[in-house]
Amino acid sequence: MIDDYMNMLKFYSLKAEVNDATRYYVETILLAFQKQGFEVMSVTNTDQIAKNDWVLVITMKSFIKVYLHQPRQRIIMWFQGVVPEEARMQFDGHWSSAFRYFFWSICERWILRRSNFLFFVSNAMVDHFKRKYHIRCFPPYYIMPCFNLPMNEEAFKFPNKYNSPTFVYAGSLSAWQCIDQMLVLWTKIQQEMPKSHFVLLTGEKEKAHQLIKRYGLRFVEVKYVPMKDMSNELAKYKYGLLLREDNIVNRVATPTKLNSYMAAGVIPIFSDVIQTFAEVLSNVKYLFSINNLDLEDIVSRLREMESKNIVADDVRQEFEKIFVQYYSRSYHIEQIGNRIHLFF
Repeated sequence: MIDDYMNMLKFYSLKAEVNDATRYYVETILLAFQKQGFEVMSVTNTDQIAKNDWVLVITMKSFIKVYLHQPRQRIIMWFQGVVPEEARMQFDGHWSSAFRYFFWSICERWILRRSNFLFFVSNAMVDHFKRKYHIRCFPPYYIMPCFNLPMNEEAFKFPNKYNSPTFVYAGSLSAWQCIDQMLVLWTKIQQEMPKSHFVLLTGEKEKAHQLIKRYGLRFVEVKYVPMKDMSNELAKYKYGLLLREDNIVNRVATPTKLNSYMAAGVIPIFSDVIQTFAEVLSNVKYLFSINNLDLEDIVSRLREMESKNIVADDVRQEFEKIFVQYYSRSYHIEQIGNRIHLFF
């Protein structure tokens, strides 16, 4: 049992840090600590943090605020991504790009060394930090991928789900999501498979219609559904698109989108530059790991898949392999608990 003087964990967050992509992850961490005897509480003001509290933060800005409030605070940090590289990409061409990269790199290195416990989303992220900062030994850490949905058993039973080539993309229409490449791919798929259908699930409906018009696309539907209904909506489709360019931001990431697709029985088509997915899913059938955007190759593999009689229960059994451990909340809660016993 954890000693009384150290059994309070407070989750400190700034406005908008907690959203649909982060809430489930944070709750999983808090549940793991709670199961090990910690009292957990969410706070939004550093004045609510006592000297002996453990504090969980999920951004470098929050970390800095907590540290300035109490330099000796025991802080647990979740690294969701690689902020310096993201900033450099986001402000590419702007005078501040190099400055932002340099500034956030200094902060990142300091936080990696100053944290009392760390959460990473992939082994690739750990390797990246070791190479970049020449760090041989981190503080205690745990690796857990980004995910926010358990498997929806009913989704695999959706009528005629695997009988026709229906495609879906769920998310924003930002350039880094490879939207243009995805629409070019869809043009080729539609030419080769005239009976195929594509749905964009996005809140950016006006932008989606503009892109459809720009590319002269047909048989594309634009819809928006609230997050609470996303799993049931995704259950209608056969294939889900998750394309990324080859850069460090994507190589270390574990996009929640893959979890959303697989939880709903959607066969993912994803770029293998996402290193962890390429490794973890290497022995799973009913998915497409593509190493480039060779349209002819992708369409050829799709034709091969379409020639097969896909049985819903077979897809479910294959995807279950990933949800038993990699995407299992109960598994990660148990494993985090083991780390707590070792280091707290």
